[in-house]
Amino acid sequence: MAEGRVVGVVGVVGVVGVVEVGAGGSDEGTGA
Repeated sequence: MAEGRVVGVVGVVGVVGVVEVGAGGSDEGTGA
């Protein structure tokens, strides 16, 4: 179950990074 949570968090971070890059953000897909 812990593994599933980690995968979920990584997935969310990746999506946030892509959205920020698409919006002209400076994170370049890192989501940091």
